[in-house]
Amino acid sequence: MSVLEDAISATDKAGDLAQEAADSLAIFVTGHLNGFGLFADPSSQRAHLAKAVRAAAEALAVMDTVRWPTAEELRAAEEGEPLLQP
Repeated sequence: MSVLEDAISATDKAGDLAQEAADSLAIFVTGHLNGFGLFADPSSQRAHLAKAVRAAAEALAVMDTVRWPTAEELRAAEEGEPLLQP
């Protein structure tokens, strides 16, 4: 794969993982509270929060492992030069 193709793939993967984290956080934030204002099911809330943290950490790892194209490389690709090799 080229640098550009790797970055596109990483962008898609990191975006999917970030969405997974956001979805889990949304469930966490809207958790049902009991009459005392406490989470009605704290273990479920914790699981949703842990899932969000794991997905966010994985998204960061994906972003950290790819070589992102430089601005110059992107300009060259826009001008039709062949995709760059890693």
